[in-house]
Amino acid sequence: MRAGLFFALCSSLAVAQTADRTLVSTASRTVTLVADQATLRVAVSAAMDLPQAQALESLAGLGITANDLVSVSTSNPARRVILPGPGPVPVLPSMLQYEFETTLPGERLKDTLDRLEALRRNLPRGIREVSYSMVAGASERALEQLRQRLLPELLEEARKRAETLARAAGVRLGAIRSVNDATPLTPVQVVASFTGVVIGLPAQPSNLRLTYPVTVQFSIQ
Repeated sequence: MRAGLFFALCSSLAVAQTADRTLVSTASRTVTLVADQATLRVAVSAAMDLPQAQALESLAGLGITANDLVSVSTSNPARRVILPGPGPVPVLPSMLQYEFETTLPGERLKDTLDRLEALRRNLPRGIREVSYSMVAGASERALEQLRQRLLPELLEEARKRAETLARAAGVRLGAIRSVNDATPLTPVQVVASFTGVVIGLPAQPSNLRLTYPVTVQFSIQ
C-alpha cells in the first residue's frame, strides 16, 4: 500500500432484483488520507487612504497576489469609544477591509502561519489589523489518485458478492449495467485562526477520514 494511506475495510452489500432483472451490489472503503493542501483566508484592515497596492504589499511574503482578492468593504464605520470623565467622545475613522483567499500546498502550511504571526505582531504603517483562518483538506489530485487505486478493487469485490447472491437466488450474473462511484465529500480540518480574540496555535494538519463507496448494477439471466 502507498505510504500515507491506511485502509480499513468497511464493506456493505445491497441487492435488489428489479423488473428488468438486475442485481445491485455495493462496496466501500473507509480511508485515512493525509491532508495535502490548505485554504488560507486573510483579512487586512487598513486606513481609508492606504492604496490597495500597499495593502497587498504587506502580504507579499505569503505569496498572495491581486488575483487572490475576493472582496473589499468598509469596516467599523463611525464606531464610538466611551472614555471616562468629561470631554468630547472621539469617533474612530472607518477602515477598508481587504479579504484574500488562496490555496497552499501542505508543505507551505507551517511557514505561512509563522509569517502571518510575524506580520500580525509587527503591522506595517497604515495596516490596522490582520486576521486569518486556514482550513486543511485533500486536493482534487489526491482524491483522483485514491479513486484510481480503489475502483478496481471495489469493482472486483462487488462482483464477487453479486456472484454469491446470484447463485443463492438460482440466477446467473451477467454484465455490468452501470457503476456509480461518486467522489466522496472531502472532510476538512481547521488548522489555525486568529480573529483578534482567540488564536489557534500553528499546527500541521492531521489525517482525514472519508468513506469511498461504489454501487454496481449487474444484469442477471
